[in-house]
Amino acid sequence: MVDPTIKVLARGAEASYSTSQTPSSDYERLTELSSPDISTYKHKTQPVIIIAHRGTDFSSPTIGRQLKADFKVLIGDKKNDALHKARSKKTEDIIRKIRITDPDSEIFLTAHSLGATAQTAMLRPFVRDNVKSVNLFNPASSPLGGRELSAGGKAFADIAKKSTNHIIRGDLISENASNTLIGRVIKYNSKKKPTIGKALIDMAFGSSKLGKIATLANTGALDVMEAHSLKNFI
Repeated sequence: MVDPTIKVLARGAEASYSTSQTPSSDYERLTELSSPDISTYKHKTQPVIIIAHRGTDFSSPTIGRQLKADFKVLIGDKKNDALHKARSKKTEDIIRKIRITDPDSEIFLTAHSLGATAQTAMLRPFVRDNVKSVNLFNPASSPLGGRELSAGGKAFADIAKKSTNHIIRGDLISENASNTLIGRVIKYNSKKKPTIGKALIDMAFGSSKLGKIATLANTGALDVMEAHSLKNFI
């Protein structure tokens, strides 16, 4: 068995924004183990299953709930957010069903942005014991909050060993991943050239933490969203 590549996992995270897409033609979406928020894909010939968490989707009928969760992440209060709790439980439910019907498959978690709830699910012992790796792409992070788990314990070590956070330089949404998420952080250069919009943000707010929150709240897209795009990994 060959583990899915980073590009395939990124495509899995991208596919989770749709109910009709898959990471590649080698995978099929398991409808019975999927929802609008979490998609489960099985390789057609290999014992590989990818579970992908969708990020914030402005076309979703539950966008209000997602934006509330985004705000909870931004202020460092992710552990008390209802969406994160619900997705974590749903992830465990999916994995328990997989282990009954497909006990020999390797399970990989992937996610983009708000979908970093995939790592929150790893706080559940059954999830982290049955997942081979977690790859998060531009995961949402906060300049104000810390990690959900203190370093030093076995659970932290197990999650750290399996987790990789892929960050595009210039993405304000995920630039604090090193302080708020568990596992390796790998930084990449954006495939997009910076524009004057990003330069104006830097001039206006510099390195101020509260300034960056104001930037995200008031300026919307600009180059931040270009850096935040999954297209940088695909």
